[in-house]
Amino acid sequence: MSYYYLSPENKPCGPFSKAELLYMLRRGELTTATLVARDGGEAWKHLGHLWNEHQMRGLCPFCHETVEVQTDASGNSATPRECPHCGEVLRPVYPECWVSCTAHALSRMFCTRGRASRREFWPTLFLYALLFPVMCILTVIGLMGAEGEPGFIAKLVIVIGGWYGYLAAIYSLTMRRMHDAGFKGILTRFLFIYLRVLLAVQFVWIYFGQNPMSILSILQEVTIFMVFFAFVLSIINLFLCSIASDKKPNSFGPTVH
Repeated sequence: MSYYYLSPENKPCGPFSKAELLYMLRRGELTTATLVARDGGEAWKHLGHLWNEHQMRGLCPFCHETVEVQTDASGNSATPRECPHCGEVLRPVYPECWVSCTAHALSRMFCTRGRASRREFWPTLFLYALLFPVMCILTVIGLMGAEGEPGFIAKLVIVIGGWYGYLAAIYSLTMRRMHDAGFKGILTRFLFIYLRVLLAVQFVWIYFGQNPMSILSILQEVTIFMVFFAFVLSIINLFLCSIASDKKPNSFGPTVH
């Protein structure tokens, strides 16, 4: 069951699970007076009415079994990440080191929902950048000398699919970074649609010309204005991705900090 809560600006935020709402409540990001509603058009109710007080103090909101509060060496108390009885997640935990952040980003390679911090975005984008020349070399090797052969169309389809998958992975990562900064990602959508169109045009030229071209010769076929426009859009997009994260939950999900 998913829930939405009403922000101080009277804007619905969500959807969130019970565990996420309870976690935000315990962190002080929400209060018992925050208005929440179940997904499906139910009337708004106070968060304190959705779960009674004994659930707030130490019972799992899923199985209603007692969950012991854990205390660290500093004396800080926190609920365990998972309920020991039913296994449901009570406290989302996000990776902190760059390697873990990159692994977390790759596990959500084609997911545009949710948020991605700058610690997750930049190392993963660097990894994709290293993959770019590899993609170019594989494209040239795969199409070189294949014109006129029976399997040329099949090879061309495989290459196109590989490039579209590559762009989709970068697009998904960038959209989550935009969400984390509080943006809807309209510019990102336009940029990647534009890049997909350019890519499709290049492969149409390859097919009808029956002359597979290297990356350099492909770029030579594109007008200077189109390349410059794509470059400007990319720079603006990267600038927006460098903006600090929204420290509070927003309409795209809970904070990742």
